[in-house]
Amino acid sequence: MSKLRPGSPLPAIHGNMTLDLFGFEDARLNQLNIIQHTTSVITHLEAMQANAMAMCLHMFLLRQEFDVVGDKTWGMFCERNFKKYGLHESGIRAAIRTGKVLANLGHKGHDSTELAQLSRAALFAFGDAPVDVQEKLLADVKETIHDRGKGPTADEIKKRVEELSAEVSDKAGLLKEKDAAIYRLNTALQARETEASQAREEIDRLHRRLQNQAQEVVHQLPKGVKDAEALRQQIEDEITAKRDELMRTDAEITKLRDQHQRLQQQAALRAHAQNALESLEGDLKALTMKYTEVLVEKIRSADRNNIQTLDRLANGLRALADQLSATLV
Repeated sequence: MSKLRPGSPLPAIHGNMTLDLFGFEDARLNQLNIIQHTTSVITHLEAMQANAMAMCLHMFLLRQEFDVVGDKTWGMFCERNFKKYGLHESGIRAAIRTGKVLANLGHKGHDSTELAQLSRAALFAFGDAPVDVQEKLLADVKETIHDRGKGPTADEIKKRVEELSAEVSDKAGLLKEKDAAIYRLNTALQARETEASQAREEIDRLHRRLQNQAQEVVHQLPKGVKDAEALRQQIEDEITAKRDELMRTDAEITKLRDQHQRLQQQAALRAHAQNALESLEGDLKALTMKYTEVLVEKIRSADRNNIQTLDRLANGLRALADQLSATLV
């Protein structure tokens, strides 16, 4: 691996560019990768509006190179190489967060190239979005760009992040509430089953006592019991009472099990319905974004036979709309 002298110039990527590598020639660092990502960061900084997204991605990749040796040299490296371009610690951290989001979206197969139309502030706002709303936010940003011809502002993205986060929180709260209800039923069911088990054990004990009453009479009758017949009757009464109690407990267990099953079925149905709605919403957005008015007009004008096909497809969509909402005219 070739070494660079402190302050030695690099081949210019965009005008004359000099990197200060003083103190950063650690053998554990991949200098070629560091040079590549650093020059890319500086190049994109010089054209921030157009290249903000690429700058963030390279900043994230550059930071990963320094993760090998920790944070000790990272801060000084950034100060020496990026501060003169107006990028300070807070901006660098925001760029890293955003670059990580872009990399993750890319790994999941999402096309985020349209985010290049966002300003740096808007892109940083996108990078601050929680993980559980990023994919939905990306779809919303694309839709805004499609409708307006330009991307949303940083304030608009922040507001949308708050809305999406609230939706996620509401869904999580509802699921938590349903889970709590199922948990309470489980607890009650377990308690009743324990009571039923204890009642059965008590009945068995009383039966054994009834069978052995002769032996008990020989030793000593319980206080208040006159003779063996009275003892037998007392035990049988206790058995009857316990059986009645067991029947009530078993009936309650059956009721609780039915409620538990209904709650689980309802929860599964809600989850299935929610997934179906989200899938439908995503499919519709994808269709409207792909088949724009301009594209449809081109299809229509390309061949007269296409008009009949488009009409047939439109009727199919109308039928789907009727299924979704019978109130639509």
